[in-house]
Amino acid sequence: MAQASVSQIRAACDLASELIRPATAEHILAKVELLLNRGFQSSKPQQIEKALYSEWLEDLMDYPADLINLACKNWRNGNNKRAPYGAGELMESVKAEWTKRLSNYSKCRDILLLIQKAKHEKQVATPEERNLVKIPKMKGTYRDQSQKCRPVNEQLKALLGGKDA
Repeated sequence: MAQASVSQIRAACDLASELIRPATAEHILAKVELLLNRGFQSSKPQQIEKALYSEWLEDLMDYPADLINLACKNWRNGNNKRAPYGAGELMESVKAEWTKRLSNYSKCRDILLLIQKAKHEKQVATPEERNLVKIPKMKGTYRDQSQKCRPVNEQLKALLGGKDA
């Protein structure tokens, strides 16, 4: 088995991080609206409709856009004669892929942490070597506390052109 260099591991970690980057609120709402507006529609008060979209946004905000797209495609191409009742039901078909991506990211991150710890113990003097083992953060997910997400109501308000959600 060939050994990977730190830069190769870092590149793999960066790729894993990209694969778990969450979709934008606009993307999520557009996909959910398409799914919910197929077939029969009962009229709902606008306030209820906004609350439902807010729920969907909150439930899907951790998933990447490509997995949301795939889950919607799987739902449309399945034997479903109705819209999904919730994000859990919709995302069931891509659950294994999402778990795999999170696991890959976690493994890469753990490897880089071990390398960083080993280099620190050896008292690496050059800044270049220390920079090679900087740990990338998950970008924009609930796990990355350095990037706070706006509350769902604020996102909806912005998307609706300033109207209260």
